[in-house]
Amino acid sequence: MTRDATSVGAAIAAALERAEELRSLSDRPARVRIMTIFGDDRSGLTINARIAARTPAEHRVQEGLGTRCIPWDELDARAGEIVGLVDEVVGEVTLAV
Repeated sequence: MTRDATSVGAAIAAALERAEELRSLSDRPARVRIMTIFGDDRSGLTINARIAARTPAEHRVQEGLGTRCIPWDELDARAGEIVGLVDEVVGEVTLAV
């Protein structure tokens, strides 16, 4: 590991902190989930955001949005992107709703 490499654990902790910051800024906060998926074509660390839908239209407009995945074999190299991905997914569903 090089000096400028980002620890995956530290990146996930920072991403969770950022998700909480974003929740406090909105009257309709996005729920952010950071999940591990194993065994299919989406295998890796997945970051997902959703806003509780008040109508069926709000539910539909979020379909296919607010999800990013970093494959396991890229996770160490891309750990520094995790906080930014939280911003991306939250922004995506916020604009949609």
